[in-house]
Amino acid sequence: MSGYGASHPTVVATRICFCVLLLASAACAFAQSPPRGCFPIGERAGRDVGCWLIVAEPLGRLSQAAVFWHLDRYPSRTEAEQARGPRGTVVEALGQIWLFTIGEAGWRPRGGVRVAEIGPIMVKAGEEYTAQYAEGISNPGDVTPKHQHPGPEVWYTTAGEFCAESADGKTYIGRAGQGLIIQADATGWSMMTLVATGTEVRRSVWLVLHQAAHHWTARADDWTPKGLCSR
Repeated sequence: MSGYGASHPTVVATRICFCVLLLASAACAFAQSPPRGCFPIGERAGRDVGCWLIVAEPLGRLSQAAVFWHLDRYPSRTEAEQARGPRGTVVEALGQIWLFTIGEAGWRPRGGVRVAEIGPIMVKAGEEYTAQYAEGISNPGDVTPKHQHPGPEVWYTTAGEFCAESADGKTYIGRAGQGLIIQADATGWSMMTLVATGTEVRRSVWLVLHQAAHHWTARADDWTPKGLCSR
């Protein structure tokens, strides 16, 4: 017996199978897509909290196995550009004008205010690298997705603090006025998740110094964090 609103069993089964296939396809597409924890700075749209990608600077081949991240502040972009040297990048982040430079220990630009020299940052000598610069602002308790990079990740925090748990079972604490490095392992990758700790909004500028042949970040589905930063 059939009527308006009724469906033949074969039709119902076909619709169910079709829906299952659609859901499975969507799940597969999601699993293969890169994490969206960070967004281009152009998509900020006035939001105060988040992870914002500012610029990716190709550095070419690095001849040394250890480099340093030099951070200097300037009153204007013009002055920072005039002081910029090899492998230097002028960046506007956290309401300031910065000159970020990848170089050797002890390097200094002209003028400006020296904020920090962070290193040594270990890389593969002879490989081509790109510096992905960004800023991160998070409320206490915020957690990043677990992720990995084809190279080391480095932070300089101006306010608040955070805890990073790495895949080798270690924790790292980033505090205001300090630099922090998570080096790449023997395979050239670093894997981690971050938790904003303390009671103050965390504000950091950060760098992923990654092998140019790879995207700057990737999923880390085969690793389950132990929650060490919440203990």
